[in-house]
Amino acid sequence: MNVLADHFRCPQTYVEYKAAGGLSAGGGFFRFGEKAVCYGRTSSGPLRVKAKGDLYDVLSDVTVESGNAVLPFDPAEVVDNLRYERYVRREDTGSPESMAWSLAGKAYYAVRPLLPVALRKHLQRI
Repeated sequence: MNVLADHFRCPQTYVEYKAAGGLSAGGGFFRFGEKAVCYGRTSSGPLRVKAKGDLYDVLSDVTVESGNAVLPFDPAEVVDNLRYERYVRREDTGSPESMAWSLAGKAYYAVRPLLPVALRKHLQRI
């Protein structure tokens, strides 16, 4: 599946690429160019647990073979990770803070349909 051809609805020959082999065992955050932050597995560079700080830019690791780009990651995997929000991690799920936020979130969504819009907007800002 070519996610670019699928997204732009164009013939696959216009956006041919190949994912490099030897992808890392686990996923993490990395950069693809100056502004694109991705989550997935790569064949080069260190991956980060959080999308903050100095992320490794895999753009310099892109090569060309037989006229096609060879990417150091699988774009389909990165897009699926974004679509299904696989980058979200529950940190310290046993901590009192995370349990309090979990309970507060459940309580909020339980009474949300009964709350006026003005109050909901105020609570969302908080």
